[in-house]
Amino acid sequence: VKYYDVPVGIEKGAEHSQGEPVVSATVQTLSRDKRLAAFSPGEFDTIITDEAHHALAPSYRKIVETLRPRLHVGFTATPRRGDARGLEKVFDDIVFSRDLKWGIGNGYLADLDCRRVYVSWDTSRLRRKNGDYAVSDLDGEVNQPRTNDQIAEAYRQFAEGPTLVFASSVEHAHQLARRIKNAAVVDGKMPLSERRRVIEEFSAGTIACLVNFGVFTEGTDLPMIRTVLLARPTQNPTLYAQMVGRGRRTRQNVRPPHRLRRHHERPPALHGAHAVRPQRG
Repeated sequence: VKYYDVPVGIEKGAEHSQGEPVVSATVQTLSRDKRLAAFSPGEFDTIITDEAHHALAPSYRKIVETLRPRLHVGFTATPRRGDARGLEKVFDDIVFSRDLKWGIGNGYLADLDCRRVYVSWDTSRLRRKNGDYAVSDLDGEVNQPRTNDQIAEAYRQFAEGPTLVFASSVEHAHQLARRIKNAAVVDGKMPLSERRRVIEEFSAGTIACLVNFGVFTEGTDLPMIRTVLLARPTQNPTLYAQMVGRGRRTRQNVRPPHRLRRHHERPPALHGAHAVRPQRG
């Protein structure tokens, strides 16, 4: 909202727009029949979809097909979906593209130092769903006392500075947080006010480690993160890039090195946790 020089309306929960020339909306709110009916087809010249890899979802398509804009533009850092479905049903063409190497080399993304840590997971028996391990099977294999201890030890050995951990479930996140000093859990059921408080304490350095399940994969801007610990295996290269990407934000006015060191575009192993540290010079 702060980037526009015209009035901006909000469509989110209890907030309603009032005829402003620009409207910022959540898909969850605007896709509701009553909210969407407040707007006429063609009322918006342009619709911009962030996290556009979700644009195939019925809720996203419902909004675009109802409002019928002249132009629909999408932005995403991860156009490759885990289920291998293309976006050609929603978008005609890719008009601008920059890869991760370009972003790192030009100072927009932090360089990375990746460390592979082997733990005692056995994913050979896990079912696959939509290009990744079935969540119900994954947690039963990953959330075990022995492997949780191994993850905690990897944190103590490799983590530097503020750390973000990705777990396999909410319960797994809590189990890991109990094993890591000065760690806190953020989950989807947490009240928004409580989540803000935890993030503020993390940003201030009061909390050293955030452990989450599915909360910080998208739309997260925490440039103070120095280590990302992937405490769950995945076969989905998009999810992997999203999780690692939480450590690629650069601090304001600090450019990372131009030399590309080591990074993985897809999971390099089925069995193992990964500690990823941004290199910011």
